[in-house]
Amino acid sequence: MIRWKGVLFLLILVALIFILSLIFTDRWLENQLERVGSQIVGAKVEIEDLDFSFLGAHLKIAKLQVTNPKH
Repeated sequence: MIRWKGVLFLLILVALIFILSLIFTDRWLENQLERVGSQIVGAKVEIEDLDFSFLGAHLKIAKLQVTNPKH
């Protein structure tokens, strides 16, 4: 016998995790790219307004700033 309350709970949980991952992916990815970019360049890297989409298969960066590593 199928426990419908359990199946419903799992579906809601999976949907919630999926929605939250879509919301917070941009911030996490932005932080990771800034960290890795700073390590590669040896200077501070800042990214503003990063837009990443799994479904639309795109990555857009509105503004990328890199400081001079000699200063």
